[in-house]
Amino acid sequence: PDLCHRWSTPRTVIVAAGCGDNFAGTLGAGASHPGQAALSIGTSGVLCCVDSAFHPAPAHAVLTAPHAVPATFLSMSVIMSATQSLEWLARITNTPVSELTALAQHRVGEQGPAGRPLARPSLTGIRTPHNRMDASGFLGGFTVSHDTADLAYAFMEGIAFQFHESFLAQNAAGVHFDAIAGIGGGTRSSFWVSLIATLLKIPITIPDDSGLAACRGAARLAHAASSPHDRDTILTQPIESRNSVTLYPETALYPGLIDRYHAFNQLPLTPTRHR
Repeated sequence: PDLCHRWSTPRTVIVAAGCGDNFAGTLGAGASHPGQAALSIGTSGVLCCVDSAFHPAPAHAVLTAPHAVPATFLSMSVIMSATQSLEWLARITNTPVSELTALAQHRVGEQGPAGRPLARPSLTGIRTPHNRMDASGFLGGFTVSHDTADLAYAFMEGIAFQFHESFLAQNAAGVHFDAIAGIGGGTRSSFWVSLIATLLKIPITIPDDSGLAACRGAARLAHAASSPHDRDTILTQPIESRNSVTLYPETALYPGLIDRYHAFNQLPLTPTRHR
């Protein structure tokens, strides 16, 4: 009552609790049943999967907590710098992010990934699976023959590799993935999403208005709180998406990517040095 008076709201106002931003994004992407997941490519990257059981993995910095949907849990892995890494590269090369992604796609489409530099774009540290917040970024194998397109691809691929190792950490904890929805600004690049789908060997569907997934999830939570008798139906109903796009794994690309992933794993986890 004190807060209602202070904020000039009705005394009957309903407060719905149960979602942080990524949990709401997962709910708004339609991931409400075990095996359904949401992959968010934003400033950071997040892979959330609904689980029927509690499969914690704190040693690999995987957050596991109750989901907003009753009787389910949410397994969440985090990449600290996703589009933030591309924005940094855009700034130092004076090239818009949209142009960087187009250059990378064109280069690999013409020449393939072999021979490109390798990057660990952990510009703000690593959470999943190494839990090394002191780690800095690392770029290796570049020569005078490489250019902005090669660097852009290396960064996009490096982030895809980080999603892959996060996915493996969740799998090792017992988390099972059946379907993945892609959300966030990074999903504008179908090439980038396709790289991730290829590594995970799971199709990734980008629904309509994927950038509004967290807003939709918060709205669903509010609807469920105001209609408690219909709670489960509201929280678990499928998302209607007439113009969704599904990116499938590219099997021909997979062997080369996995070879590069093994080389990526050899890149050092260099700590940030402060003067």
